[in-house]
Amino acid sequence: MGLTYIFLKTKIGIGYILLSIFIMIVLFFINISIMAYVNKVAGALFIMFVVLPFIVYLFSFRMLYDLKLISEKKDHPLQSNSISEAKESEPDISIDIKEYKDHSVLNHILLYGGAGQGKTALAKVLKNELERVYEHPIEFIKVSPSQLTSKKQLDEVMLKVASNKYCVLFIDEIHGMNRVIEESLYPALQDGEYDITLSEDINVGDDVRFVLQKDKGVQTIQLPKFTCIGATTLIGEINKPLRDRFPIVIEMEEYTKDQLMNALNAIDLDDEPEYFDEYVGQENAKKILQYHLKALKNKYNIKLSEDALQLISDISFNTMRVAKQYKKNSIVIAKAKNKKEVKEEDVKEMMRLYGINEDGLARPHLAIIKALLERYNSTPSGKSYSLGSKALANMAGVTKSDIDEIYIPVLMKAGIVQLDSRSMKQLTQMAINKYGYLLNERIE
Repeated sequence: MGLTYIFLKTKIGIGYILLSIFIMIVLFFINISIMAYVNKVAGALFIMFVVLPFIVYLFSFRMLYDLKLISEKKDHPLQSNSISEAKESEPDISIDIKEYKDHSVLNHILLYGGAGQGKTALAKVLKNELERVYEHPIEFIKVSPSQLTSKKQLDEVMLKVASNKYCVLFIDEIHGMNRVIEESLYPALQDGEYDITLSEDINVGDDVRFVLQKDKGVQTIQLPKFTCIGATTLIGEINKPLRDRFPIVIEMEEYTKDQLMNALNAIDLDDEPEYFDEYVGQENAKKILQYHLKALKNKYNIKLSEDALQLISDISFNTMRVAKQYKKNSIVIAKAKNKKEVKEEDVKEMMRLYGINEDGLARPHLAIIKALLERYNSTPSGKSYSLGSKALANMAGVTKSDIDEIYIPVLMKAGIVQLDSRSMKQLTQMAINKYGYLLNERIE
């Protein structure tokens, strides 16, 4: 029993190897002593009935233990061991975790747009579509900032997440979250881990109790697969660290009159849409999500053609962060089409869906340019026609930090925006001449 305990507790690695070598050396010297002071027959019997069984025990028990670990990890994804421990102790399991992070889970999604554009309905439809992909029920957990005013409330929500094999966590009006509570959510969104504080007044169901190391106090739990969908009408109010944890950001466009008439004609007011083919409107948002769902099933590596690489390079303003994001989005589209290589047409499809024009400018860039054009046109001659970052953020619907760290550097690199003596933003004369037409266009 003592050896069994040692081998159960000893992870494969240096300690395990040294212990095995030590025991084998001891057995070797015992065997030599028996052969020297008794006889060779006794030595042979010792090897046959002690040394060989020990070697078989050593490797077979270790192999069974590894298989047991892997089996438990697949059957019960809510292990309390940290990801770092898993990587150090079980190479096979760390591969499974990487697959889980990179491929088998739909990335977290941020939906933004005006009120009444169908964000909640689209999130529910996406949950139903995920059930088709994974072929088992998925719980839809809906919360709002008013339900997350304390760490205890967030703990209870994350315990619900932990009780599911896979779930969709929908946070409505996510921009209104308490900043302290928001920071507690970061590890869950980024690493699949959550620091929970257990107390007597928190209800812990039997279906999640096995992931807990103790009944009280602070501990880190490993969450199962889940997709968080944040919805907001004020994307500019979301903190950048929270925004950065949503790899998929989709704008919900306002309906035109024709789209609204078609939607009213097509929908049944008594029935909620269940799947994409029943959801009327938001065609770009639906298409982006459909591509991501289809790409989940294709885990192979994929290359980019020379034409695709050239086009991504042309629209990225020589900015690696922008180029990487365009590459990721293009790969999703190509994988959804079961392609082995990203073609130029896939990059163009990505540009169309995300509203990127041939100059590489997306909707926020154009909104910034239009805001600066309006400022220029409404400013008397000789007066400053510059705008600050906060005003531009409100007009473009992005965060102030995004203005300073993402959009303005790109526009300055392209020679479209320049800074005045007070570091305020204004258009260059080239941009005024080239983009004056935006004054008469609606930025969508």
